[in-house]
Amino acid sequence: MKRIFLYIIGIGLLMAGCDKESSDNGDLDGFWQMTEKMDGFCGTMGGADMRQSGLTWAFQGHILELRDVTDHQKDIMMSFEHKGGELRVYNPYFVERDSGDIKITDATPLIPYGISQTDETFQVVELSSSEMVLSSTNCSLRFRKY
Repeated sequence: MKRIFLYIIGIGLLMAGCDKESSDNGDLDGFWQMTEKMDGFCGTMGGADMRQSGLTWAFQGHILELRDVTDHQKDIMMSFEHKGGELRVYNPYFVERDSGDIKITDATPLIPYGISQTDETFQVVELSSSEMVLSSTNCSLRFRKY
């Protein structure tokens, strides 16, 4: 009887020690491919078809990963906050796994991803399980979810 009691206590302690982190970002969580970009930087007044660009945004927890799957741009990690109809992206770093991440202080590397500042807020125009549209003062971005 004592042995069963000790096993129950041991299993209870083991399960209490396991912490499962979950994300409550709803439809925002996941891997998004940029499909259209309208911005003032490249003069695309009618919108540029970005489906072949390989530019992606991936959300999980409080981290946004910007990746160019064609490897023309370095991978970038940012923090984000999604509250109501706004999405704030900030605190960007180049992902340098071997030498340590490098803080980005100039927004130039972010421009291909539609981000013009190291701390920028987008209006969430549309967000569903398959499509997202973001808008800022400088651009409008359309994504599809993978």
